[in-house]
Amino acid sequence: MEEPEIAGPGFINLKFKEDYLSRALKTMADDAGGRLAVPQTSYKKKIVVDFSSPNIAKEMHVGHLRSTIIGDTLSNLLSFAGHDVLRLNHVGDWGTQFGMLVEHLRDEFPQALNKETSKNVDLGDLVTLYKAAKKRFDVDDDFKMRSREGVVKLQAGDAEALAAWESLCAASRVEYQKIYDLLSI
Repeated sequence: MEEPEIAGPGFINLKFKEDYLSRALKTMADDAGGRLAVPQTSYKKKIVVDFSSPNIAKEMHVGHLRSTIIGDTLSNLLSFAGHDVLRLNHVGDWGTQFGMLVEHLRDEFPQALNKETSKNVDLGDLVTLYKAAKKRFDVDDDFKMRSREGVVKLQAGDAEALAAWESLCAASRVEYQKIYDLLSI
């Protein structure tokens, strides 16, 4: 390494020496195994990498995209090193937003509350669905109370609430996959 250089508040420039870079590039280029002279680990581990974990029925924001790209990069590096990597994308926390969405579905799309018919329900634009449910939650005290009770039902394993939750998760995953496909993830 060359001498580190302070480049303003919070920044340090580090530079490799040219002879080091030349040797490293030659070693990589000469590796007939195609691994760029990077050996596989002798301590293979099972590693879980959690990706963006977006919110159901909401659009992804830059924070979700950032963690998705970082998660994919780490997964690729760990896999290349020889580790067994499980790529995980947690979807579906059971907070108040879910009670709100389930109760909105109960009123607007009752077929989404039945396990047999929920797969056939086109929930349309999930963001619009979420905004409509949120608007009701903010102005309708009865709906707000039902929404909070809906979370309790969901946590207790209520079949209708679970069917609605599964419908929302499935529809959301379809939308997220479009973005993941654009990112080749």
